[in-house]
Amino acid sequence: MRLPLLSTLFGALLLGAHAAKPGTGLVHTNMIQTIHLDRLPYASEHFGVVVENTDSAKVHRTYDFYVPASKHHALASIVVQERKTGHHLRVYRNGEASGKIVYRAVFNNALQAGDKIGLSVDMEFVRLVDPRPKVVEQTEDQSWVWQDTLGGYAYETRKFKAVVKMGSGAKVRQVSGLNNTRDGAGNVVFGPYVGAAAVDATPVSVAFKHNGEQMEATDYRREYFVSHWANDLHVSDHYDIRNRGPALPNNGLDKVQQTMTMYTHGRDNLVKSLLVPVPTDAREFYFVDQIGNVSTSTLGPASRATGTRLLQLKPRYPIPGSWRYAWRHGFSLPLNKYLRVSGDQYSLRVPFIGHVTASASLERTLGQKDIEKKTTAVTRYSLHISLPEGASDVRVEMPFDAEYRVERSWYYFDSIGRPLVVVEMQNVPTALMDAYVVVVYRYGWMHLWTKPAVIAAFVLVLFALASGLSRLQLGLVEKKPDADGNKHKKE
Repeated sequence: MRLPLLSTLFGALLLGAHAAKPGTGLVHTNMIQTIHLDRLPYASEHFGVVVENTDSAKVHRTYDFYVPASKHHALASIVVQERKTGHHLRVYRNGEASGKIVYRAVFNNALQAGDKIGLSVDMEFVRLVDPRPKVVEQTEDQSWVWQDTLGGYAYETRKFKAVVKMGSGAKVRQVSGLNNTRDGAGNVVFGPYVGAAAVDATPVSVAFKHNGEQMEATDYRREYFVSHWANDLHVSDHYDIRNRGPALPNNGLDKVQQTMTMYTHGRDNLVKSLLVPVPTDAREFYFVDQIGNVSTSTLGPASRATGTRLLQLKPRYPIPGSWRYAWRHGFSLPLNKYLRVSGDQYSLRVPFIGHVTASASLERTLGQKDIEKKTTAVTRYSLHISLPEGASDVRVEMPFDAEYRVERSWYYFDSIGRPLVVVEMQNVPTALMDAYVVVVYRYGWMHLWTKPAVIAAFVLVLFALASGLSRLQLGLVEKKPDADGNKHKKE
């Protein structure tokens, strides 16, 4: 009886040593992790955690948390804030350890011995779910799988629970990794787990059926072109998108099966419309793909609630899973509504990014609710703002952390070139879909006449050249014979 007792005690001490993680001082007294799969292709994770300083001799000023390296490439944003006050904590990357990327948050006030603080850690990802199987028949449903590791956090976790929230129309097919239950809304619930089991790192997965649209903008560039003379702000969006759904056999599209699927199931998984919200004062629209101009587009009525109109673009062909489509569309806006002038200082305030919502419907009744779904994730984005020639002292104000650079570009009849503001970003989070940037620059009245002067000089030079060339005799000169039969040069 003594040997089993000793082995039990040894095992308990080993688990205690693993769970306590001595020397850290911080403890998760309670943690609830919520994984949102109801806004695909974006997926988000919310950690509601209560942190306690159990070290009687140390004050803690920072809090560490992990992001698995396997999904760090899909990370779009991290926000940490105090649950009670809502104040944000400064977050920065702090190295890598054992296949995990370490992030560190700095407390606004040091955590004294015995004190507790409630934190909210929000992370947003793109491409966090993958199609399984990757190839399906055109009439079959789309199936997806979410995989992650629960547990294995930086500090001892005494109580833990995880909830995977499924979207509308999603149906869970299989769950593996940990014991789980389902709530009334069909969500998957892991736990709660108490004690040593709450800290064990365990791979889990959820396979589910979901026929909603999931598009990825692998390359998206928005261009603004400022023209003071024409009072015009031209907007041009360049897209290269891919349907993230499972591919069709041999990448073939069968129009007959498409019709049969619509009659049999009332839907298909082919993207047929691209919805773009545009300002109500937008004009001079165009829609061009790699072949040329596309005339299959409609413009909806203005919405007073949002101040936008719905531009519904229809590609040349339906876009099934794994297919790509590249195009550009654009429009013009009155510059005076987006530009403020104070002396020789100008402030241009424009949306940071546009967005397009993919839809499998061709109905003309699509509206604002369809746009809000944001079914297109932007994984690579660049913003180009072309300022007038002669603009100087350029600076950019953004309500988020991002780097920018000012280059030099040339347009028709430019002489010294114009400043071009460039902002680049990977994995754009949904929070920035409604963000604005402000570009401040100086522009003297004399620069306004630079281009007219260049054009006038160009026309004058052309006139001088034409006048000079008209006086030159470039042909052969005919000689007339005299009375003696000799030829003389024609006067």
